[in-house]
Amino acid sequence: MLVPLYEAVYERLDVGGGTRVLGLGCGSGLALLMAASRGAAVTGVDSRFPERLELARRRLHAETAGPP
Repeated sequence: MLVPLYEAVYERLDVGGGTRVLGLGCGSGLALLMAASRGAAVTGVDSRFPERLELARRRLHAETAGPP
């Protein structure tokens, strides 16, 4: 549901290589994953839900590792 919103915002802001994105309260990291897939360097923080932050970390590492 939020994917089209993030895509529109990242397109408008020209998020890509050379962009740094900080996600405060990043949850499971969807916005950060989308920014990373455009080439941005991302960092996420979520002190309220450490289990979601760990999920975001695993998803990001799986995304950046590429196919097996």
